[in-house]
Amino acid sequence: NPNELAGTLIWVAPLAVGMLWAVRRLWDSGWRWRFTWVLALGAALFCTAVVLISGSRAGVLSLAAAFALMAAMRFPRWRLAIAALVVVAVVLLWTVGRGLWLGTIVDADWVALPLSLEGRLEIWSRALYGLQDFPLTGMSMNGFRRVVHVLYPLFVIPPHVDLGHAHNHLLQAGLDLGLPGLVAYLALWIGAAALLHQSWRQSDGSGRHLRPLVLGLAGSLVAGWLFGIVDAIALGARPGFVFWLLLGLVALAHRQSTLAEVVETGTPRTRPAAPADQVSDNDHTGRTSPVG
Repeated sequence: NPNELAGTLIWVAPLAVGMLWAVRRLWDSGWRWRFTWVLALGAALFCTAVVLISGSRAGVLSLAAAFALMAAMRFPRWRLAIAALVVVAVVLLWTVGRGLWLGTIVDADWVALPLSLEGRLEIWSRALYGLQDFPLTGMSMNGFRRVVHVLYPLFVIPPHVDLGHAHNHLLQAGLDLGLPGLVAYLALWIGAAALLHQSWRQSDGSGRHLRPLVLGLAGSLVAGWLFGIVDAIALGARPGFVFWLLLGLVALAHRQSTLAEVVETGTPRTRPAAPADQVSDNDHTGRTSPVG
């Protein structure tokens, strides 16, 4: 599926661009780093080219927005110019290319049927019906594609079309796991955003070597979130493991940036030792015990 392929690669392309910045700093450290930079460049160009060739409007726009965000973070002095370019691009798409980009968002659901914005709106309405009927448990993983044509028939989309998901990652998470699962899914995104924000702020000093990683992760997650507004990589889909790898890298970057800040500021990493009068005479393991 071209859209699913694009939705997977937009998780990878911004991270590869961030690694270009990281490895470029080590360009003069030997041929191995130069070779690594060439590999990172090849990965970034390959992923970006495949997203463009796939024809996925959601993938292309999400990747462009991610690159714009990364440029604004990397070059803060040019934020106004970058924001102006983004506004001009949005205005042109809305006026000149509205019918091409919004009216006929191509979606290859294994049939030669373009899925328009009208079709997506109908799918989202059926997904909301499903959330109302199955609020606690959801429809089970991958159950929407089997239930939608039985309980909530569609009019714009023929019944033989296999709808693999609700074309919105938030609705799909709710349909798979229920509203409690949707809350947990949102908590993952909010937590990842908070960790990235803290990591970026903490990497001003000795942790500047982590900035490319944080930059790439921010671009990847922003691209994935925007793509998930009009499409989705379902939690049970095979490429979904990339999302969990990104979350693991977010936690790792935050841990490393925190340690770098501790080393730079001299803040103790562990609690100070307990006073001698708080150590029990009968406790030979060194553990503290309450006094009196």
